[in-house]
Amino acid sequence: MSLSGLVVGVTASRRALELAHIIRTFGGVPYIAPTVGIEVSHNVKREAESFIHRLLSEKIDYAIFMTAPGVYSLMSVAASLGIEQELTQKLGDLRSWHVVQNQCRL
Repeated sequence: MSLSGLVVGVTASRRALELAHIIRTFGGVPYIAPTVGIEVSHNVKREAESFIHRLLSEKIDYAIFMTAPGVYSLMSVAASLGIEQELTQKLGDLRSWHVVQNQCRL
C-alpha cells in the first residue's frame, strides 16, 4: 500500500507519533490534530454500574458495543466494583457480542 503524496490526518493523541512514523514509512505526510479528552462523570459511572448489574442479572443473548474505548470504560468500572471476572464470564457466555468501529479503507 502506498500513501505517496497523501496527507493523512491523525487524531489519536496517545499514539500520534507512532502513527505518524507509519504514515511516513508508506510515503504519506502525517497531519497531527489535537483531540478532546473525555472525562467520565459520576453520573456516567453510576449509569455504567447500573448497566453492569442489569447485564449480570438479566438474560441477554447479544451485546453490541459502539467503541472499543466504551468497552474499556465498562470493564474499568466493573474492575472498580470487583466484578470484572463476573462480567467477563457473562459476556463470554453470550451467543454473540461485537464492537462496532468505523473503518476507513484505502
